[in-house]
Amino acid sequence: QLLAAFRYVARNPVRAGLCVRPEDWFWSAFATSCGLAQTFPFVDASVVVATIGATRANASQVLRALTRD
Repeated sequence: QLLAAFRYVARNPVRAGLCVRPEDWFWSAFATSCGLAQTFPFVDASVVVATIGATRANASQVLRALTRD
């Protein structure tokens, strides 16, 4: 359920037409969770990465695939 909630929240700005990709939305922790940017220093993506059960690099791929249409 955590991953379903993560996908839902990450996709909201895209569905609303505010950005093209989830990682483009500045106010989201998605880019930080995927290891693409350090948007907010207080975001700890370890819970999401641990839920996927993979390395950070693998988790990034899984999260990006999870949020694609």
